[in-house]
Amino acid sequence: MKGQKVYTGLRIKNRRVGFISRIIWIQIFFILFFHLSYGEKMAELPMVMKPFSMTIGQGRLYIIEEKSKIHIFKIGNNNARFIKTFGTYGEGPGEFRFIHRLAVRNNYLEIPTSGKYARFTLDGKLIDEKKLPFRVFKNGIYKTEKNYLIRDFITTNKSMDIKIKLYGSDLNLLKELGVKSEKFNPNRINVAGNYFSCFVDDNMIYIVESTKETTVKKYDQDGKFLSEIKLLLESIQMDAGLREKMTGELSEGMNKAIWKVVKKRFFLPDYVPGLNWFGIDNGRIIVRTYRFNDDKAEFVFFDHKGKELKRVFLYDTGRTSGGIRFCFNNGYYYYLKENVDDEIWELFVIKIF
Repeated sequence: MKGQKVYTGLRIKNRRVGFISRIIWIQIFFILFFHLSYGEKMAELPMVMKPFSMTIGQGRLYIIEEKSKIHIFKIGNNNARFIKTFGTYGEGPGEFRFIHRLAVRNNYLEIPTSGKYARFTLDGKLIDEKKLPFRVFKNGIYKTEKNYLIRDFITTNKSMDIKIKLYGSDLNLLKELGVKSEKFNPNRINVAGNYFSCFVDDNMIYIVESTKETTVKKYDQDGKFLSEIKLLLESIQMDAGLREKMTGELSEGMNKAIWKVVKKRFFLPDYVPGLNWFGIDNGRIIVRTYRFNDDKAEFVFFDHKGKELKRVFLYDTGRTSGGIRFCFNNGYYYYLKENVDDEIWELFVIKIF
């Protein structure tokens, strides 16, 4: 009719098409957002129940679970294929009471733990092992080609000494590379204290200290000092958000009655150091800080001279009792994330460089 708008079937059809198109674009947006934020899912890992730590090398992914179990996966193009599980709890040959970490060498696996150092093939068969006179906290044992690097805690009712020592292949002490002394009260434990640790990469030794400032000292495998760099990482004030985040991680998976007792022994400082994790990948220094953005933690990348290269927020896998459920390899960030709805662990990857 004259003066009235007539909506034809074509216009109604176009409206429907436009509505459907908007829905599709919204779905594409969320897919791209998830991909950019969380990376690409490589695989579902139904055999993994309680992962503690992981590492990648020689085209394989190794996931440490519980106390002494290790899952092996073959890493391909955006996928991970399960190969086998090995590891037995105990004190016998090839057995372990607790594995905190392992290292992948050119043609074997290296598993240093309290009381022994063992080598396995890349597919999990025992090559040999050596008894060690060291029983240190969280298996703080590292190996260069020739020597052993030990990080240990010595505590009294008033103080705690963290000592980093270098031992030769004959297990004789070569030298002490560092010591850090702090006040200590067994009934009041600082769970975000100053960082003092060591790291071995490509037969080079790194001693890392982070308080108000962060320094990295580099030594050769015989303990000869080579260089020192300063990383521009500021100490961070403990605010309400950070306190809530760290308290939640401490209590995760803990019985409420036990947590009520345990939390009385823990305290959080007014300031935290510039980092809480240190690593090296392809010559780049990587640190994780105490800065968060929702469920992501800040990682900072430096070159070997301490020049900052990049800061990114990556999915936070936790940092207290849950172990280290991530690793870096050839410029990629690999991590484990639990799919709570399907009750399965999943492997994700994000390209960093």
